[in-house]
Amino acid sequence: MWRSHESEALQPVLVLSGKGGLEKLGELCKNMDNAAGCAAVELPELEPSPEWMEKQADLVVKYINVLGCPWVHVMGHSVGALLGAYLAWRHPDRVGSLALIDTPIIGVQDRSIHALEERLQQSERDVNITDEEVAEMTAKLQKEREVPLPKPPLEADTELYHGLLKGGHWLSFAQLQEIRQPLVMARPNKNGCVTNELLKATTSALAVKDIYNIDADGHEKMLQSAYDDLAFELDTFHAQYLTQTHVEQMWEEVKNNRIDAANKMGKAESQGASKGDSKADKKKKKKGKQ
Repeated sequence: MWRSHESEALQPVLVLSGKGGLEKLGELCKNMDNAAGCAAVELPELEPSPEWMEKQADLVVKYINVLGCPWVHVMGHSVGALLGAYLAWRHPDRVGSLALIDTPIIGVQDRSIHALEERLQQSERDVNITDEEVAEMTAKLQKEREVPLPKPPLEADTELYHGLLKGGHWLSFAQLQEIRQPLVMARPNKNGCVTNELLKATTSALAVKDIYNIDADGHEKMLQSAYDDLAFELDTFHAQYLTQTHVEQMWEEVKNNRIDAANKMGKAESQGASKGDSKADKKKKKKGKQ
């Protein structure tokens, strides 16, 4: 599936997929007209663990090095979509753009869960938030986490996919917001894996440049009979980002954003420490006065 590229200015599309996914994506890859060609990786069937994503992402980077490419366009499918997004976050200088093929990478409730977690963290420093409010937020957070997880397009990936999402081995909402690569999502216009609710949740975390609603009834039909339409859309997308310059600009933005975030966090911690009394101390003082 790999075709060597003729120009150093062009970079290939790297396809990441779960178990059996490359067979389903075969026609799509064959019909893509990227001049630099395509390379593909089918991910191993392993148990989800805290190290799984990190190890796989680092192995993919080694593969990119073997190809002799400074960076690649990443197209993710099923568990490969999770890894593609993680790769874009962990190695932003090696991913020029990201395309997700009808695969949810975020749960419907993830935004509200993130907001509740931030509020609970704030409650540790804010004396004005009562124990009753904390208990209410904790109960609501538990309820939000009980919402069923989305399903991947490859049934064989379900255990690994859910294990990564539920086990806390996947990117947090805040980390997803750090992804700056040009990103598109493709899905069939009927009965796809990415529902309207999941699409809304995704766009609340990620800066999605475009959504390709392919004229097909279901995920399988999109890949079997509408692959030429999907290939055309992806080729058009990749053609916009063929230079090293855009990757360097994006990488510079990522670095600056992370430096700013670290500085803000350090400033907040410093201000919190300078206030002296913790919430617990203030409660003790208040109780002593009573």
